[in-house]
Amino acid sequence: MDGSFQVLSLGDRAVMYAEKGWHVLPVHAGTKGRHEDGRSAHHLPRGHLDASCDPATVRQWWTRWPDANIGLSLAPSGLVALDPDTYKPDCGWHVFIADKTVPETLRQKSVSGGEHYVFTAEAGAKFPGQLCKNVDIKHEGYIMVEPSTFGGGRYEWQTDIAPAACPPWVPRVNCNLQVTGGDAANTRAAAMPGATVPVGPDRMAEVRTYLKDYIVPPPGRPEWQPLVAAIHESTGGSAEGLAIAHEWSARDPVQYNPTLLDSQWRSYTLGRPHAANIGTLRRLAGQAGAQLNRIIPLKDQLPEWADIKLPSGASLTLVQVVHRTAPAFTFTAVGDLEARPSEFLIDGLIETDCMGLIFGDPGCGKSFIAADIALSVATGEPFHGRPTKQGAVFFIAGEGHSGLARRFHAWAKHRGRGLAGVPMFKSNRAAQFLDAASAQAVADAVDALVSAHGVPRMIVVDTLARNFGPGDENSTSEMGAFVAAMDDLRERHPGCVVLIVHHSGHGDKQRARGAMALKGAIDFEYRAEKSDDTITLTNTKMKDATGPDPMAFRLQGVPLADGASSAALVPTVAPEGRGKLKQNEKVAMKAFKAAADEQDGWDNGLHLIQWSDAFLKIHTGTNPDSKRRMFDKARADLVEKGIVSVEHDIYKINGSLPLNSDGLPDFSGFVRTNPPVQGGLSGLLPIGESGIRHSGPHMPGIN
Repeated sequence: MDGSFQVLSLGDRAVMYAEKGWHVLPVHAGTKGRHEDGRSAHHLPRGHLDASCDPATVRQWWTRWPDANIGLSLAPSGLVALDPDTYKPDCGWHVFIADKTVPETLRQKSVSGGEHYVFTAEAGAKFPGQLCKNVDIKHEGYIMVEPSTFGGGRYEWQTDIAPAACPPWVPRVNCNLQVTGGDAANTRAAAMPGATVPVGPDRMAEVRTYLKDYIVPPPGRPEWQPLVAAIHESTGGSAEGLAIAHEWSARDPVQYNPTLLDSQWRSYTLGRPHAANIGTLRRLAGQAGAQLNRIIPLKDQLPEWADIKLPSGASLTLVQVVHRTAPAFTFTAVGDLEARPSEFLIDGLIETDCMGLIFGDPGCGKSFIAADIALSVATGEPFHGRPTKQGAVFFIAGEGHSGLARRFHAWAKHRGRGLAGVPMFKSNRAAQFLDAASAQAVADAVDALVSAHGVPRMIVVDTLARNFGPGDENSTSEMGAFVAAMDDLRERHPGCVVLIVHHSGHGDKQRARGAMALKGAIDFEYRAEKSDDTITLTNTKMKDATGPDPMAFRLQGVPLADGASSAALVPTVAPEGRGKLKQNEKVAMKAFKAAADEQDGWDNGLHLIQWSDAFLKIHTGTNPDSKRRMFDKARADLVEKGIVSVEHDIYKINGSLPLNSDGLPDFSGFVRTNPPVQGGLSGLLPIGESGIRHSGPHMPGIN
């Protein structure tokens, strides 16, 4: 492109594209339409479906959002783009075009190092989603265009010519959703495997029954999309299947969008591990009361049906299938059991052959910790001083894929090593473990790499929510099904650890979100918390070993190539003893002061009864029993925090207390310098101060 073209602003460039008749849309600055946490990064309510070629409208958008990236919606612009990821070693582009002529056309370099070949599409043309391995065909969606930026890189046109007509060797999809033209036979295997294999009438009837009688269209698009994917996969992506999906979706006239449904349908690819399939529909229908053994064709109930001889007139139910395929149940005499010492994957932190959890609030650093653990195991590097057992690691990422790549490289740069040859593998999409087909696809993908890289030492699932599937985390049965899927994955590889990253509860931040069935099933659990710049990792469950002391980290920025950056964990000192008093603890401390002033208890301490009587006297509660329980809890917590000490029911303060904005003791500025001294007044010192003495019968901060 010439220099005068390069200096145009984002808004001017967007208007110029619109003047060409191209439909454009504003996307949040520095993104491609989605944030790392999975949230939409579109300025328009429906994203590329709201794109416009009206210059006045486009100018208004970029006046409002001057830094917005530019998305080019292809189909309404009459365009189609080939997107070869030529930077990937196994990209099939060069092999595919070896005997073909690629017309000179508008061509763009993407930020990842690939290219966009932009062609004009004939009216009404439809395209499959993939040309060959690592080469997408983009038509129904959009691409980012110059001068948009992402991940420190910039999209740049490599030619300044009008798009050529799409060559005939690019396959099309006919009205029956069959791949035709070009190298269709080879493309079908990559783009729409099984698309022309007919689906039997029994399956079609089964799908119709579930949708008509048991499954109601959900109100939200995120819930609706996986069900449409399930219909697509279950019906072979056929025109009849699309008609079924329209009929079902139209039952909710408020949400029904025929154009969106058609677009979604064409974007799906058969034969890949979709988030949903016939198993999803069966599970949802079963939850709604469907008698599956009366609906599912017998041959689908039992894959080995041809090998079983049934008496004349006999029937086979789902219960009998379970009995037919269940493994033998055996016992071992206790005298034959061998008591082995604990074997750790990470010394003192995570044992081998187990399942565990790291949970915390969004932004607390839990995914940084999981990435650090995974890379330490994959490389055999110590995890912040703790030895590891080296082995292959599989990281099932449900969100933030580009951010994870930067974190991995930041970790390597901070450790002064490369990642080439490291046996750690990140998934390219989320799994859906409540869906049997998706769970099996994950297991198969891991198995495919085992022969070359060894049995996995660890499998990381980040996060539970994004890899859970269409279900409810608060449901005990559905959480139990997720745990069963995790167990199945772990048990395929003896000695493997499954590490799940999860969010903390909405109300109780001290526990993980969702059904308690999860905590009951795991072998270890860690809570990640962030205070100021300090990330603290605290053990909250260790099933068969002594839990380690808390570990504290901070994030240190790491610059990467091409202007990108991320961060790496570095150890720091835990801010021990910090924390404001709870309301009943404040009342208890007020009561202590009042009683100590009255009883001359500063030097000799207060007896439990004296302190309790003072608490009951000033507490505003009306139920004496409740007030006693609140005092007992507050007293125990103050002792545990090291604020007071006790010996033979005599309580004393373990240090002088500063005044906070409420006129009450506030320990957020204190660190514990040594364990509480029984009967003494030492043990707490303000940060950066020393020598503050107890001032006799008056306790600073309680007035």
